[in-house]
Amino acid sequence: MRVLLSWLILAILSACDSTTGPLENTNVQAEQSITDIPVTEDNLQDNNPQCQINAQQIQWQTLATQNCQYLSSYGLFSDPQNPTSAANNGIAYELNSALFSDYASKYRFIFLPQGEQMTLAWPTMSFPIGTVLSKTFAMPTDSQLTGFSNERLLETRLLILREDGWHGLTYQWQGQQAQRLQVGARIAIELNHQDQLLRFDYQIPSEIDCITCHQQFRDGQLASHPIGPKPRLLNRAATTSNNLNQLHYWQQQGYLRPYDKTITIEPMAMLGNNVNLELQARGYLDINCGHCHQANGSGSVSGLRLTFATDPHSHQYGICKQPPGWDGGPLGLDFDIVPANADRSIIPYRMQLTDAKDKMPALGRQVEDTEGVQLIKQWINSLDPSLGNCY
Repeated sequence: MRVLLSWLILAILSACDSTTGPLENTNVQAEQSITDIPVTEDNLQDNNPQCQINAQQIQWQTLATQNCQYLSSYGLFSDPQNPTSAANNGIAYELNSALFSDYASKYRFIFLPQGEQMTLAWPTMSFPIGTVLSKTFAMPTDSQLTGFSNERLLETRLLILREDGWHGLTYQWQGQQAQRLQVGARIAIELNHQDQLLRFDYQIPSEIDCITCHQQFRDGQLASHPIGPKPRLLNRAATTSNNLNQLHYWQQQGYLRPYDKTITIEPMAMLGNNVNLELQARGYLDINCGHCHQANGSGSVSGLRLTFATDPHSHQYGICKQPPGWDGGPLGLDFDIVPANADRSIIPYRMQLTDAKDKMPALGRQVEDTEGVQLIKQWINSLDPSLGNCY
């Protein structure tokens, strides 16, 4: 109980501090609905003299110390209007299984200071001070037609490892520039997905929302950490690494310190790649749910543990487990996972809901991930009923 109270107190204090510490916050939590406001050279302003708009090279000192108003001040991309390619010495990467974000495309890069390297580590890779992780979200008009020319830029998120820890900054694209956003925003979207027209408000998270997902207890401290770059998620061949295994390619290129190749890094399976169904489900739940539903995450009080390392046939993973503090929704469901009965299982049910108080994940989506729901249901229905007699 003392640990839980300490966690809650630290979380509240972290969310309220608007002046110091990793993942700088704002005490303004209101959302704003923003339409595209053209940002031109005539109205670009940043009162910080260290933030040079449209910088041509990476500004390492600025990244280390300043939260600039415009993304282009950091010089991360050779074309400041296109954060999906041509990164200035950025390392593009792909994941085996990715967080669902309303069918938005994502473009990921790692920027390492000159002469520095990553280190293989668990649960996520270890990065040197000065590292920048960027992730850009772009929305197509049709989920089958992706790529920069077919998409609308929405936001670019940065995680910057400074001397005092990871700092998160969010930039919303407006016209030809991305401007820092602290309080969150909603963007009206029309998307054709499998011949169905989806209309919804894409939600850019506030910086406090970012803390909710990224903060964890590690080594006795509450701090923010990356979620995606885990060895298991990176252990794959990718177009960004000349179709070679990313980890091997990075070591060849000098981005990654040499590591023992006899170490087994079980990869998380990609969605729909016709491999073991359970591996697909575990990978999906890890990246979409495991950052909160783990012993050190914001969802730890639920007792549900959905990381890849958890035994998927255990009570902790949800088998015949009753969640505290949720009423079962309109269907009155009782257990997170009922083996061989997905229709009576809470996890896929909450993945379908879109009401703020009922949906899971609680942040990061406004529509149902139909493919993800189908995967989890299929896996639950494949489970042996003898795993647990829930009723």
